[in-house]
Amino acid sequence: MKPARPQLTREESRKLHQRENLRPALHVTLVFGGIVALQWAAIQNPTPWMYALCFVLMGGLQHHLSIVQHEANHWLLFANRTLNEIIGALASYSIGFTMAYRHQHFEHHRRLGEETDPDLVNYRRYPGTRSYAVWDLFLHLSGIAAAKQFLSQESRQKGSVIDTLLMALTQAFILGLFWRAGHWENYFILWILPLMTITKTLAHFRNVAEHIQLRDNGDPELSRYRTIRCGLIEKFFFAPLNFNYHAEHHFYPQIPYYHLPEVHALLSNKSEYASAVQIAPTYLGILLKKTIAP
Repeated sequence: MKPARPQLTREESRKLHQRENLRPALHVTLVFGGIVALQWAAIQNPTPWMYALCFVLMGGLQHHLSIVQHEANHWLLFANRTLNEIIGALASYSIGFTMAYRHQHFEHHRRLGEETDPDLVNYRRYPGTRSYAVWDLFLHLSGIAAAKQFLSQESRQKGSVIDTLLMALTQAFILGLFWRAGHWENYFILWILPLMTITKTLAHFRNVAEHIQLRDNGDPELSRYRTIRCGLIEKFFFAPLNFNYHAEHHFYPQIPYYHLPEVHALLSNKSEYASAVQIAPTYLGILLKKTIAP
């Protein structure tokens, strides 16, 4: 028999579905502010070590933008629907995506782990061989995987001329800001390169850690449900906006990120939770210990 799913009460669900504008606005401001601060730091102290530090941290902040887009895709970023779409589009255009990704992401929620899951390609071969894991890491850190994804995305969404134009204008605007600051080359060094390497690698292996099937509890979907404990460093790089409460997000994809810890606290007290959700200690623990088949 398939395990039962833990459920919130109607009153709990109603309360936790409430959305707000202040906390998301603060987070988005901090992300964009951090991006500006890193660029300023690299200009003020243009040493190899500072550039390397800014390069890695920039990849982390660009990954934050992808999670901002994710929340906007679910209409969870802001209570105001128009503001949600504007900020979501700005975040997505900045990192080479469009809000058309929403349709693919909703299919992922409906088809998790099935052959028709559009994200299955990211984790279907895990746990796998050590050689495949090394090759997969190379493809992502080298930027090859990002280039292939971008071209594939453009091919699938070629009818969205407006989106493509707005994405190009957004990138031109970002380049213009670098040019205005007197360092146009940093657009490629500290924007495009981190996006194609660090950001793509973080997003991909986060996806692997959250969805790799490590058990079979009789339900193909629940067998992949996982919530991951992590510290501040992993939260920054892998799980901004409480993304580590991933099982809770899949149970209730219309509850905003700032309520997910409370969702976890309520659901984990229910007897059904233990058989429906796997609790993992860290992202790196999963990636280093569980992705290689025994």
